Amino acid sequence: MKISVSFLEVQRLRGEPAKDYQARTSKAEPLYPGLRKFNSDRIEKCLDNQKEYLHFKNGICIFDVNYQRLDCLVTAKKIRESQMARTTVPAAEEILEKEFKCLDHGFVRLIDYMGSDESIVQAARVSYGHGTKKIRQDRGLIRYLLRHQHTTPFEMVEFKFHCKLPIFVARQWIRHRTANVNEYSLRYSKAINEFYLPEPETLRYQSETNRQGRGEVAVPGELQLQVLELLRKSTEQAWQDYQQMENSGIARELARINLPVSLYTEWYWKIDLNNLMHFLKLRLDEHAQFEIREYARIMAQIVQKVVPIAWEAFEDYVLCARTFSRLEIQLIQKALRLGEIQPDWHQLADDENLSQREIGEFMEKIGAD
Repeated sequence: MKISVSFLEVQRLRGEPAKDYQARTSKAEPLYPGLRKFNSDRIEKCLDNQKEYLHFKNGICIFDVNYQRLDCLVTAKKIRESQMARTTVPAAEEILEKEFKCLDHGFVRLIDYMGSDESIVQAARVSYGHGTKKIRQDRGLIRYLLRHQHTTPFEMVEFKFHCKLPIFVARQWIRHRTANVNEYSLRYSKAINEFYLPEPETLRYQSETNRQGRGEVAVPGELQLQVLELLRKSTEQAWQDYQQMENSGIARELARINLPVSLYTEWYWKIDLNNLMHFLKLRLDEHAQFEIREYARIMAQIVQKVVPIAWEAFEDYVLCARTFSRLEIQLIQKALRLGEIQPDWHQLADDENLSQREIGEFMEKIGAD
């Protein structure tokens, strides 16, 4: 059977540079409905309908090729595969599927990713229109976008992680509701005998200033051993009870209810870059719990591999930046007007009616004593 194929399509079949194809697409518009874009179904549809020719405007760039049906199907398959090709980042490909150990039994793995720094730039230039590339290079554009909180282009990059983590970490993590999550089910599957046991040096007393976190004062060695032994015994007992109920035929959805939140769970977690950066901003903060900070630290290293330019901008304008309130700005302006080398910030803050907590937060922002 004879099929009429345009020169542009022959270029695609031969694997010739896509830029030539894109530059010439306007020269050959198909009249046949539904075939305005070249795709692998074109040949098969032609075969199935027993069409002998497909006609193009102006009659130019038409090239006749004789195909056997099998050859057509093989060619169509190859075309499909070429259309599925995606942007890859060599540094990211090297760590794909690799386990990064976290805590005592946990890990983080990058299962898949979509996009790169280039994807952010492409999305932005669709919005900004022609001529943007001539004005700014990629790095400058990405930094501009993040600096001015134009976040939509960053949503064009996605990450899929496989994480193994203690349940109490997962319960903090799941508060970030902008991701797609699929977690290991203890109703359907048996629990795994792995419980988180903190390192002795991470044990702390309750903070006196932060009601939801640990303080800076280390726990004495003797008390460390007592706490760890208590945790170990309680998890061993909980596991024995779970196994006893399992062996007695009790439903797993009931047998699991006495297991502690130190038990490890697993999930797949998929999120776009914009929301991932928000997650990392909160969970890399020194006020976040140590255990979830460890996961955030590993994920930050992975993100840096995939989008190094965006990560640099994120560090400069978000992660390591500070936000000042209206009162704090007025305080800084007043200090500048006074022209003192070492202003009395506490006195100035009192004059602006800042509370003691606000004064402390302000002093921490500027790194003053």
